[in-house]
Amino acid sequence: MQVGDPVVVQFYKHPRTLHWRLEQRWLGEDDHGIWTVGLAGDVIQKGSEPARVRGSTSVVLTPPGAWWVASWVPEHPTSPLFVDVTTPVEWHEDRIEMIDLDLDVVADRDGSVYVEDEDEFAVHQKTLGYPPEWVRAARATTDQVYEAVMAGREPFGGIWVAWLEKARSVWPD
Repeated sequence: MQVGDPVVVQFYKHPRTLHWRLEQRWLGEDDHGIWTVGLAGDVIQKGSEPARVRGSTSVVLTPPGAWWVASWVPEHPTSPLFVDVTTPVEWHEDRIEMIDLDLDVVADRDGSVYVEDEDEFAVHQKTLGYPPEWVRAARATTDQVYEAVMAGREPFGGIWVAWLEKARSVWPD
């Protein structure tokens, strides 16, 4: 892929029902994974709701085979970093797919870091029938990502800023 090539980032809910669809553009790849950008004006869609236009630019890191996907939304009013815990990320040509497992590690502007949607995760284990290995992996991943975000370890330190700057150099606001 080359810078600017379209990439769809598709989150599902188990068992593969539509969740979030992000129209992104390829930025590049490094030791942390694959970086894409969603520009203000690009399309996003939740489930079967009507598609809408993204309000601001964000960068997304999808490490192949990892149980998480990170999104940096620098203009978000409270939470510029969201890390979705997912099944392992799968690449299909110009499409990235994973199943969202509810848990999110969120970093707020004030420096606080917390885990969201533990109640939803508990309910979905029963109602959506998450396999036991998913539950174990999701909990372990949540703990690992939380610790890395708290410590500012890459890729949760400042490396994302370089990718955002690269995007802005290609597509100035």
